Amino acid sequence: MTSHLEPPTDTYRHITPPDRYFPMHVLGAVCSRWRRLAWSTRGLWTFFNLNVGDVINNEHGLMLPECYFENVGMRQMTLIVDCKMAQGLNSSLLEFLPSSRTKEGLFNSLRELIFDVYPERIAQLRLVSPPPEWLLLLSDLFPTLRGLELDWPFQNGRLLENAISFPQLHPRAALYLRRTSEVPLVLTHLQLHTTSFRLASYFLISCPNLISYNVWSVTPGDPGGLPNNQIVLPYLETFRWTWTSCDAHAKLLRQLRLPSLQYLYWTEYQSSSRETDSEYEQYYLAIDAFFSELPAHQLRLYLCQFSSFERHRARLRLFVILSSTPRLKYLGIHEPSVGQVDTLRTVTTIIKESRQRNGWVLPELEQLSLTGQACLRVIAPHSFIMLLDERRISGSTAFHLDVPGHGRIDFWWNDAVRCLLRTMVNGGYKLEITVGGGMIPAF
Repeated sequence: MTSHLEPPTDTYRHITPPDRYFPMHVLGAVCSRWRRLAWSTRGLWTFFNLNVGDVINNEHGLMLPECYFENVGMRQMTLIVDCKMAQGLNSSLLEFLPSSRTKEGLFNSLRELIFDVYPERIAQLRLVSPPPEWLLLLSDLFPTLRGLELDWPFQNGRLLENAISFPQLHPRAALYLRRTSEVPLVLTHLQLHTTSFRLASYFLISCPNLISYNVWSVTPGDPGGLPNNQIVLPYLETFRWTWTSCDAHAKLLRQLRLPSLQYLYWTEYQSSSRETDSEYEQYYLAIDAFFSELPAHQLRLYLCQFSSFERHRARLRLFVILSSTPRLKYLGIHEPSVGQVDTLRTVTTIIKESRQRNGWVLPELEQLSLTGQACLRVIAPHSFIMLLDERRISGSTAFHLDVPGHGRIDFWWNDAVRCLLRTMVNGGYKLEITVGGGMIPAF
């Protein structure tokens, strides 16, 4: 698990192949010398991707997990435990197994192995569709755990039936969380996927030492479980959040204080297809309060997926954010797909109209990063040149544009665009453009 999620870095779940369970003799099958080498090389055992469904269907049972834990010694492990297939297994398919090999029996044995016997050897842990009772054991049994990822994935567009996500926590999981609500979790890196607001907020509040917190697709929730005092995370540097217009999200944002924040990835979804502007507007103050308290001078703000909104709704949402961060120097725009709106042009229009009204949105902006389909907006560079003009009018003397390595924007610019950029630079404006981390000439 990475310590920071800077674009275009992804988590290991996207780059790790789904390893299947394999017989014990594989690592030692070449020769006795190779077997001794493999068994004595601790580094070979520090990453383990375990599919519990394969454990149930394999005659070796827990022999392979036990072998990993024993051979890693006292080195720290990254452990992935995928319970998705096992959770969905039909009990009739397991009738042939002896009583010690039942689904429940294997789950219990695996739980004991991870949480009771070898917890001190796990530094990074990812659980996919874990049983609800496992959440109880995440409190204080892992003395070396620094990274946790919980994932309840979609299946055919819907969450799995046993997911602890939607529309609220599984009752058993809720009971366990209530029992452990006073126990702080010793975690520095946490990721959640397709989860409920209750679970997302619980882990956020219960981990005071967090450095990186990333959550995707947070559902609406009930604000009743949130404390009424400020929630300060003094060490948090990376924060990814998906806003949904509801009282729970609004209350959490009003109370959050993140004095060390450096990377903010902000996505907004409509709470329903029938959400009106007035319903969104009642939460203006909550969003404004959250962004106004951020250390904008050191912040890299990434606006994600705003092109999916209708034009006036995207403009409304972006204005609330940008007008609340006047000291922002670094702005990123990430669009995974082509949408209805040119987010860069919308941002630039907000800046221009605010200047004309003496509002001065983003007066200190120095750097722009475009990832995903947002890069296409610079190939036809009208929005980018418009932004440069606004920066020059506001008194800026330098600007930096960054795009990924595949976006060779200089290849697409015609002579007229190059002439405009050359005129700016000859006039003393310092323009830097990096593609994939390498500097390119603007003209």
